[in-house]
Amino acid sequence: MTAISAISHQIWDMKYRLKTAAGDAVDKTIEDTWARVANALADPENPADRLLFELSKPGRRCVTFPALDVPEVDVADALKGAKLRSEPARLPEVGELVLVNFVGGSLQ
Repeated sequence: MTAISAISHQIWDMKYRLKTAAGDAVDKTIEDTWARVANALADPENPADRLLFELSKPGRRCVTFPALDVPEVDVADALKGAKLRSEPARLPEVGELVLVNFVGGSLQ
């Protein structure tokens, strides 16, 4: 295992370590993260040739927001009279590398 400082470990854990939707670590070590990224980069398939929904995998996230530091409110109560969805929008679930490659490829 690679020796790194506590702050480096914290940044890796918060930003780069793959976790399930429940927050359980998939990458157990930094080496696991390196291997996952290397495999993704070595994948011969061009993500730009596919729809973002085709690249989606449940539980993948680009960002995880910190816990609220303000009181939580009910959206329906806060937006009375507004037309709200009965279910959340079905959005693609992709990691940061896929999104960056997808957007970068579409801009060329």
